[in-house]
Amino acid sequence: AASVSPVSIISRVVEILGTLHADGEVKVSTGIGSVDKSGVSADSDLSSTSQSTESGNEAHSMERSSENEPAYAAIDASILGGGSISAGKITLIATEEGVGVRAPKLNSHKDDITIKCRGDITLPSHNDSQAASNSNQNEDVFSSQGVGESKGKNRNIPDVEKPQNTVQSAGNMSINSTSGAINNEGSLLAAKHLEIAASKITNCAGGHVESRGGMQLEASVAPAQPVCGVSSCSASDAPYLAIENSGSLRSKAQMILKSGRHVKNQKEGTIYSQGELKIKSEMR
Repeated sequence: AASVSPVSIISRVVEILGTLHADGEVKVSTGIGSVDKSGVSADSDLSSTSQSTESGNEAHSMERSSENEPAYAAIDASILGGGSISAGKITLIATEEGVGVRAPKLNSHKDDITIKCRGDITLPSHNDSQAASNSNQNEDVFSSQGVGESKGKNRNIPDVEKPQNTVQSAGNMSINSTSGAINNEGSLLAAKHLEIAASKITNCAGGHVESRGGMQLEASVAPAQPVCGVSSCSASDAPYLAIENSGSLRSKAQMILKSGRHVKNQKEGTIYSQGELKIKSEMR
């Protein structure tokens, strides 16, 4: 797809088994309803089957069948060891309520990575299980090199050895689930700002999340309904409105962790910011 930009993939369900390369943008749009040729959903009501867009762009319809049960993952790269996408810019959108994303390995070498859905998001694991192996002996140890809020011992944490990044963006990275949980088992790197928002955010043991331009993690919106469980380290379990870290969270600028219930750093987890560190939660 080197000569095609953008590359648009439109379907109710997409399984990614191999590798997709593109110099420009790759857009994957899934769900019920219609999307225009730019890959943007044309329906405000996901129960509708088809309608034309106001802009006059040709719309592609993905019909709902009363006999079809919703898929667990609208975008699924977990089969046969998982697939990957390498492109200048990457956008993954799943619009069906309660349906999640099992993300492929992603490398955006020019611009942003955006993932949006209404169910659980599982980010790909790496092959090297020894990622981000430095640990703290005490629970709830938050540290900041700059001015910020901290709990526990305040100390500098050296660079950690981490595996090849499973999701890497040369620009910003935005991962958003409006109704589900986000679960990371791999290594995420954003050259600019990184933002993750969901009902619950879990960075599993061995998971590494790093931003060179600031980071915000927010778990403050309760799911509208029970979501399909696609996570593999119990990210869908209660309680929601929580951020739980057993891996490594690192920012070279400001870091904001905001939760409706609690921010919990397990004893093997590290949270480190070279800029201001802000932790906001109803329960400490």
